[in-house]
Order: sequence, then C-alpha cells, then structure tokens
Amino acid sequence: MECEEYANCPTIRDDGICDVSERTLYFDNTNILNVRHDLFYQDAVCLEHPKSTWAILHHKDKTEGVRVDYEGFDFFQIWSCKNDGPFVALEPWTGTATTSEEDDVFEHKRGVKILAPGKTENSAYSIGIVE
Repeated sequence: MECEEYANCPTIRDDGICDVSERTLYFDNTNILNVRHDLFYQDAVCLEHPKSTWAILHHKDKTEGVRVDYEGFDFFQIWSCKNDGPFVALEPWTGTATTSEEDDVFEHKRGVKILAPGKTENSAYSIGIVE
C-alpha cells in the first residue's frame, strides 16, 4: 500500500453479507500485508476509506508485481477463492457488498451515489506491471 493503513475490516459471512460488527485487524499502521491462502478462507479483506491511492502486489520470491492505482475509491478489496486459488485480486470499489446494518433497498447501500438527472460521475483505475 502507498500509506500505512489501519484497517479493522468487516467479516464476510457465509451468506455473503458484510458483517460490520465482526471485524478482523489486517493492517495495524503498516503498509504491508503478507498474503497467504488462509486470509481468504472467510472471503475478502475490505479496506474502508483507505488513505492509500495505490497498492502493489509482489510475488514473494520476485521483485516483479502488479500495481493498481485507485484514487477516489472509497473501498479497496483484496481477495482470492477459499480453496487456495492460484491468484489474488486487487479491486477498487465505490461501494461494498450488502452489510449487516442495511436493508435490501439499493439506494440505502453503503457507498451508493445518487446523481441528479443529467449529471454524470466518472471513476477510473489503472493496472500496471512493476519490474
């Protein structure tokens, strides 16, 4: 991560609901997350309102990696599949999965932006190779 982060991340329940009352501390004023399969057995690491605007994923044995720049995004997800998948995904999000404190009304979802008729908003991120 670009900055040292404090990320006490919500837990993703088996039903896919993001439980904001049950949290796991993944970043405690650090900018490094040692990625390992068991981090994703309960789903994703979701940073809420990260200070960082970019993150780099390096292979543990190499200097090469992937950099994701995501300025302007309110959430950043790091995830893989539960069965020790051979990948890690880095995803900037403008909202989250449905949380334990929401109803099922789309307009009430965390992070949703309501634009007036005729108004537009753009969000963009970039992915590049780090050598």
